[in-house]
Amino acid sequence: MLEGFTPWPTEFATRYRERGYWRDQPLGDIVDQAAERFGDRDAVVSGTQRISYRVLKGRVDLLALHLLRVGLRPRDRVVVHLNNTPEFIYVYFACTKIGVLPVMALLPHRFAEIRHLAEFSEAVGYVRPTRVRGFDYQQLARDMRNGTGRAAPPGGRIRCRCRRDRTRCPACGSGRGARTGR
Repeated sequence: MLEGFTPWPTEFATRYRERGYWRDQPLGDIVDQAAERFGDRDAVVSGTQRISYRVLKGRVDLLALHLLRVGLRPRDRVVVHLNNTPEFIYVYFACTKIGVLPVMALLPHRFAEIRHLAEFSEAVGYVRPTRVRGFDYQQLARDMRNGTGRAAPPGGRIRCRCRRDRTRCPACGSGRGARTGR
C-alpha cells in the first residue's frame, strides 16, 4: 500500500464490488479489452477527430513505452496538467499501464499550484500542453525547471530528473536533463 493512501471504507468497497462498479482490474487492461472487443468503433470523439478503440490502444501503448524509455518507473508520480483532449486520455492510461501515478492538476493552475503539487507528491515528471487560450504552458515548465516563477522562494526550484540523452524530459520538456540516477 502507498504511504499516505487512505482506502475507501470497507462497506463502500464491498457494495461497489457487489454492484459491479469495481472489478479489481487495472485500468490499463480496460483499454486493451475494449480494443479487443470494440476494435474500430469510436472510443473518443473530439471535434472532427474520431479515434477508434484500436487506435486508442496503440497510442496509449506507444506512449507508455516512451515514458519507460525516458526513465519513469512504477510508483513514480507525474503532474498531469492537460485540458480535456485525447492527449489527456493517452497520458492517463499510459501512466496507469506502467504503474506511474498521475497527479491531476487543473488547467487554470499556475506556478504556485503546480510547484506545490510537484513538491508535495515528489513528482518526477510534468505533462502539459504547449499553449491553451493564450497561456504559455511551455514557459511555465521552463519556470518550474529554473525555479523562476513569481511564487518561487529564494533559491527554490524543482529539479529535473531526466536523462542526458536526446529524448524529451517529461518533467521539464527539454532534451538536456540533469538526471543523476535513482
